[in-house]
Amino acid sequence: MANLLFRYCFYLFEFCGNRYIDFWFDYMTEREAKNIEIPNIRWDVFELMMRYIYTGSVDVTLDIAQDLLKAADQYLLEGLKRLCEYAIAQDISVENVSLMFELSEAFNVLSLRHSCILLILENFDKLSIMPW
Repeated sequence: MANLLFRYCFYLFEFCGNRYIDFWFDYMTEREAKNIEIPNIRWDVFELMMRYIYTGSVDVTLDIAQDLLKAADQYLLEGLKRLCEYAIAQDISVENVSLMFELSEAFNVLSLRHSCILLILENFDKLSIMPW
């Protein structure tokens, strides 16, 4: 079953352009490999990423959004990055804004960065007295 999944993914990527094919072949030793190892991505994250590639949409929950953002960034899936960014932005708080800002910098997600900056400005008095 997994071999079929990857075979169909290859044909799907042919329609998406060579840059996607190049990413996938970086992980393959040859075109007809029976098994493809995808490092650094959990199965549940990979499954959602593939669902996005096939359908163009996916429900991104907060518990998987950061890992899915990393995968979307790795495979240049800008639309999926935006979905993850939106889910993560819903959880920004005074307590985690510094971590969320670092995340926005690491994966170059501008809307999340702007949301963090806005929250910092709105809560400057509270944040300025917090021990970091």
